[in-house]
Amino acid sequence: MTGHETPPTSSNKGEERAHEVTAEELEPTPRPRPGIWVARDERSPFGSWCDAYGTVEQVQSRIGDKQILDTIEFGTFEVKRDETAEVVARVANGIREHGYAFAAWADFHDADPDLLAAFRDHYLGEFASYEDLGRALAQQTEEQLPEELRPHVRIDYEALARDQTGGVRLFTLEGPEGEVFLFQGPNDDEVPDHPDAQPDA
Repeated sequence: MTGHETPPTSSNKGEERAHEVTAEELEPTPRPRPGIWVARDERSPFGSWCDAYGTVEQVQSRIGDKQILDTIEFGTFEVKRDETAEVVARVANGIREHGYAFAAWADFHDADPDLLAAFRDHYLGEFASYEDLGRALAQQTEEQLPEELRPHVRIDYEALARDQTGGVRLFTLEGPEGEVFLFQGPNDDEVPDHPDAQPDA
């Protein structure tokens, strides 16, 4: 970790974490590499970017007695200034493995460790938009329509997606670029754990 005389900006985020290019990063869509900018305080002329993933001990050693003043590639998850190394590492490792869908899930559930561990059980997929999600949801219905009726049927796919995922059984969370993540909700006998969740009509 090296000192810096200027605070982080959008142009130098990530540039300070120089590293050798790996085969993983040559993939068409490299996985996010969550990072944190740590410094004594906002007035400090020195600070450093460091990786936010790894073991809790590794992340704690990078943070030390400093504060987290900025982040990069955490998606929609907001890291608090005094966030614990446990939370930072847990969320960052999940983002490294699963992408920004995990960030949205972590933000939705306030990084609850039990719910983060259940991510795989609930995550159903990513879609570029609500319209794309609606097309996927409508595919089976369209296939059941008589062929002679199909040219006359027009579906508002975005409205369909929002209607079908506005309850407990299916719900969506959005990513940093407007992508849509689809999740399966709790079982019928479970009480929704988020104030925004509404029962199915």
